Amino acid sequence: MSVKKYLCSFVIYILTVPLFAGCKDVVYPIWDFPPHNIGLIIRTPAGDDLLDPETENNILENNVTAVYRGETYEMWDARTAQTRYIPSTWFGLRIGKYWHDDDNGDTALLFGEFSADTTDGYHEETVTIDWGDGTSDEIKFDLYVTYRKKGKESTVHRSIWLNGELQSDDSLVVTIVK
Repeated sequence: MSVKKYLCSFVIYILTVPLFAGCKDVVYPIWDFPPHNIGLIIRTPAGDDLLDPETENNILENNVTAVYRGETYEMWDARTAQTRYIPSTWFGLRIGKYWHDDDNGDTALLFGEFSADTTDGYHEETVTIDWGDGTSDEIKFDLYVTYRKKGKESTVHRSIWLNGELQSDDSLVVTIVK
């Protein structure tokens, strides 16, 4: 091998080895985030559940709909569904249980499910609830994930507004008094 070929091979070697030196230490976690719903707990001023058929003047017979991204969703009852399925499934607008940390859940009007781990998340998305009685409410929400320390730590951000007023910057549930 000539000196010229030897020097050329040496230079190529010196330039390429550092490119592969750190590859074996890179470990990226696989994140699994549970799906999220917008939860609307509907109460009377006295605190009665307007999604309970026993409550006088409940809204179960109203034509309650949600408008999201130009599409209208009718309300249906999912309280009998029992599942532990983790991936988000689009259910639209329905009556179901909104589970809190350590309780048996509130009957709520649910809209979703939304997955927090989408590429861009959901920023200032708007859902308009038409209560079927000539009134409506505007629900705006944020749902997205940020990562720190090269993807080793994550934070799920959840905020919800009711008619322009921030209700929570830590959940997607709001109580509406009608």
